[in-house]
Amino acid sequence: MVATLGTFAERTPHATALITGTGANRRTLTFDDVTRLSATWAKTLEDNGVKNGDHVLVLQSISVELYLALLAIFRIGAIAVFPDPQSLQKTIEAACNTVHPVAMIGGWPAQLLRQVSRPLRQIKGTFSAAHVPWARLLPKTKGAEAAIANVPADQTALITFTSGSTGAPKVIARSHAFLSAQHAAITRAVDFVPGTTTLTALPVFVLSHLASGVASILPASDVRKPKEIDPAPLLAQIAENKAHTILASPALVERLARVDEREHAKLDSVRDILTGGGPIFPDIVEAASRAMPTARIHLAYGSTEAEPIAHITHDKISAEDKAATAQGSGLLAGKPTDGTDLAILRDAWGTPRPSLTQAEFDALRMPQGEPGEIVVAGDHVVTSYVGGIGNAESKINVAGKVWHRTGDAGVIDAKGRLWLLGRCAYRLKETLPLYPLQVEAQARAALGPVPLAAAKVAGKAVLVVESGKAADDTALATQFRVDRVLTVKKIPLDRRHQSKVDYASLKALLQR
Repeated sequence: MVATLGTFAERTPHATALITGTGANRRTLTFDDVTRLSATWAKTLEDNGVKNGDHVLVLQSISVELYLALLAIFRIGAIAVFPDPQSLQKTIEAACNTVHPVAMIGGWPAQLLRQVSRPLRQIKGTFSAAHVPWARLLPKTKGAEAAIANVPADQTALITFTSGSTGAPKVIARSHAFLSAQHAAITRAVDFVPGTTTLTALPVFVLSHLASGVASILPASDVRKPKEIDPAPLLAQIAENKAHTILASPALVERLARVDEREHAKLDSVRDILTGGGPIFPDIVEAASRAMPTARIHLAYGSTEAEPIAHITHDKISAEDKAATAQGSGLLAGKPTDGTDLAILRDAWGTPRPSLTQAEFDALRMPQGEPGEIVVAGDHVVTSYVGGIGNAESKINVAGKVWHRTGDAGVIDAKGRLWLLGRCAYRLKETLPLYPLQVEAQARAALGPVPLAAAKVAGKAVLVVESGKAADDTALATQFRVDRVLTVKKIPLDRRHQSKVDYASLKALLQR
């Protein structure tokens, strides 16, 4: 990744790489700036004892400092430990207890957290681009540069954590080779054009943009709660920079698309919208298409362990496909991406399948059109969690080939396309299997873009709608193949993107 960035820095040193702020506060860094300043940060780390193979905790939200930190760490062969910006303190502390970082990079919020957290205080060195009294200052100008470390391709470069939607958060280690394979898989699915500009609200994808010669606009708003943000600063950034692409969660795409029509002119430059990380309902796609009529909308399905898995553009979704969604067939995710092996197995989520012969694996495959558990394999698919913790639940070794169990249910249609049905762990009905996403997509098609979720409580399948959006209606229950329609004040959503239902919290809420 560092070497690829260096290529663009040599070829187009003055091309813009990173953009922040708007108006008088707008700031840009060229590819040369990013390369040389991150090399200076790497030298600062080296001079203060951080060396090849050391773990460095990075607690930064999406910012220039985040990418300078990651590239500096990669440059010297150290390992970046990057919890999601929405991670809870206990998740960050668990990360420290697992990998024992020798240093930490972060701004004031992270430095203050360090003062009240024993695991963080045990980290020997702390660095910050802000003037923090007890932290070593990372320079704001270019200076002495560290050389690029010679590290084997299979050495770990980046450690991240799963969302925990299928259980406890798991620790994922990505090697330099894996990051390259993941970048290649992403660019096979979506062509990043050098010289274009992208508003990027999904942190790790900026690394692919830097490796592709694409300028990344770093959001001027806190995108961690997209349903609640004021979209005005983002619209201003898109218009000011004539953004070609928006890369964001479904919730953020929806927030941008559903602004007043008078604001749509600010989106005129957008030609591609890339979204994933949660269910992408047809009404979100339609709203985005109305707001940005010249844009092609890419719907990507993947997971932290395998990104991407399947992909489709909105112009390939037919009226018949939309009708199937409205009738409860689930959400169309498209064909598996090049380099992704995908199979649908008999759903046995919760039962370990650590090792199978090829014949045993093939016997578990579901016929075309029959629902089951989605499993994937490929060079860009994580084959093991750190320490093997979580492998028994999520990995299958088939004659030396490791398949990842996504925890999602799906079905392959006659055209070889994947339809998503919902989480295996929250299946609503056993006979004539029914999954949450089938009901949610069907209900949303009928009721409109209202917050809703399907769950199983006390053996009963229920559709849950936020208060005031629908009544407890027997006819609706029959229509959506559930036993009851209930209302709650607020449906809990995931902390990462606010694009997925937090089913565990919802179930606990309903049980209370």
